[in-house]
Amino acid sequence: MPAKLKLTDRMVNVINAHADITGIVQTYYPDYEFDGLVQCPFHKGGSEQEPSLHISPEGKAYCHSCRYRAGDIVELVANTSEIPYIEARQMLYHEVVNAIPLAQVYARKKALMKRPKAHEYLLWERNFSEGIIKDFDLGYDIPSDRIVIPVYDSFGTCVNMRRFAWKKGNKSKYRALNTDGHGENRLYPEHMLAEEDKILLVGGEWDVLCGRSFGLPCYSWTGGEGSWNENYNWLFKNKSVWVLYDNDEAGIAGQKAALLHLGRLPTRGLEGLSPLDEEKGKDLTDWTFTETGEANLEHLRHMIEEYVPRTPKINRGLCPCCGQKLPKGMKL
Repeated sequence: MPAKLKLTDRMVNVINAHADITGIVQTYYPDYEFDGLVQCPFHKGGSEQEPSLHISPEGKAYCHSCRYRAGDIVELVANTSEIPYIEARQMLYHEVVNAIPLAQVYARKKALMKRPKAHEYLLWERNFSEGIIKDFDLGYDIPSDRIVIPVYDSFGTCVNMRRFAWKKGNKSKYRALNTDGHGENRLYPEHMLAEEDKILLVGGEWDVLCGRSFGLPCYSWTGGEGSWNENYNWLFKNKSVWVLYDNDEAGIAGQKAALLHLGRLPTRGLEGLSPLDEEKGKDLTDWTFTETGEANLEHLRHMIEEYVPRTPKINRGLCPCCGQKLPKGMKL
């Protein structure tokens, strides 16, 4: 429950930090000017004659007449529209992140079920389980003839639909295409991080879904092995992390870079893993098709499951919330 509350607070923080507050207010109060007064709709017994509802640049509101208060733009929109706070928060958040409607995700998911060759490719050439194909909402994009992997953020909002080439005859030089305007480098699958305290970083979304078909807690960067987004650093706090990138030059260089980034973060365990197969160019998916590789994957899964994280040292002379030094003699 505490983790969910933290995520809820963070959603409001994202709205407050990135929303066009003035534009939102003017949608409901056309006469509003920056940090100004508007006529208050919350008076009981009729409307007022003179504007008395002050709305700040941050979206907070206070009526100097009826004493109505709104603590943030979400509360103001919810009260003005007469909708639940949770509904208003979700609506504003979707606007801020330019969310992709779930109807588009489900349409492509349905299209995949009508393309048996693409579905069989995922089962037999990518080694995905049926459960993974279903649970991660994999789909098919008809115009581009590509497999679709939806990307969800921490709140389960679809923020990208990555389209992957899958036919050997596909001449496109782009192995993966982002939805226009949604190409931020993200940790995939970000929406599962709140539930897992162990992370196995691998070389890409294909390897993530294959590894998860074999019970491994796989994640990857949508920007590739050589990328990193520091906005996600906080998500690694108190996690146990293993890095297993592809056995090629890009993968080896990417693993070294990832370990440098992670070494600066307060993880509860960190290890760079050697390739499961000595053949150059092999990745996690390739290893699942070899006898020794599959055995090594089983060993890896068992090792991660049995791993006991190291206990972080707690300085009781510091505040656990902000890290500031406590007054002499005070300990928590």
